[in-house]
Amino acid sequence: MYNPTITRPGPQQREPQFFPGQPGIRGSDAALGWRQSPDAVVLYVDSGHAAADDSNIGTDPQAPFATVTAALASNRLTQYSEIRVNGPVSEAVVVAQTLPNYCWLRGIGIQSWEPTWTSGAAASDCLLVRAEGWRISGFAFTVPSAAAAIFLDEIPASSYSSYKTQIDHCRFDGFWSGLTGVEFSGAPHRVVIDSCEFLEIQNGGNTSYAIQVTDSSNANPYECVITNNLFWENDNHVGCLNADRSFNMSLFQGNIFGAGVLITTLIKLDLRGGSQGHNIVTGNVFGGDYSNTGGYYGNAAHPDMWVGNLAEDVAEGEVGDNGFTTLPPAA
Repeated sequence: MYNPTITRPGPQQREPQFFPGQPGIRGSDAALGWRQSPDAVVLYVDSGHAAADDSNIGTDPQAPFATVTAALASNRLTQYSEIRVNGPVSEAVVVAQTLPNYCWLRGIGIQSWEPTWTSGAAASDCLLVRAEGWRISGFAFTVPSAAAAIFLDEIPASSYSSYKTQIDHCRFDGFWSGLTGVEFSGAPHRVVIDSCEFLEIQNGGNTSYAIQVTDSSNANPYECVITNNLFWENDNHVGCLNADRSFNMSLFQGNIFGAGVLITTLIKLDLRGGSQGHNIVTGNVFGGDYSNTGGYYGNAAHPDMWVGNLAEDVAEGEVGDNGFTTLPPAA
């Protein structure tokens, strides 16, 4: 039944337009894009942009910061924010423990690993992380000759915590002179390193490492996930210089460990130094001699599980005729 008290649009009337909610990032001049938090922002860094200046607000990609350091110093940076970096980076950057946790430092480029990142000094780390839960993606790091590309610092007494750092889709190139790709100091826990490439990291003393555990006075890295990475032409791939520190209860899966051709790799994967051991090593590809002599070491005191890896050294008793490992490497 027609009810005259209800107003209906006539031929010349239109209902008010309805605009559905847009996913966006508050405080950003780029309105579209998913956010994880209503307070999160996107900040832009582009050293090659004509309008780049560290005095900019940084929320407009057409008026970006010139340096990553300026973006980290922005009072707009909050937890779950994203810093998008375009153009080369040439600075030693510190993610201080006073910064918000769980932010994303993201390289934006056309190539698989771009932009490039150098520290600007042989003894300076490209990136020192002391805050929790940061993600670093999409950079091509030039490994310093006397420092690390990424230094993960975990000292509870000093309130340093690189706990839950995620490093993915990065390249670590030593260019035949780098010292360390990723350095664990003070035992950062639950770190993820995924889909990265480590190559040509070497020095004259064979002390270079793609991934190295150095200071574990607090503990050893625990419940870390090292997956889908490519290691080739490095002095050493994963381990500790003195074999007295390593990973505990961590996963190594889907990695490729090259034996080296132009650079002979001494240590491929060394898990001897962990205080608890019990690592899971599965689904990896092991080049060269699958033995301690060949640079593969399990944790003898707290046995790891080395099962289902593909090794080319089928002559070893720990490798089946089909090339799959059944036991940890031995002498």
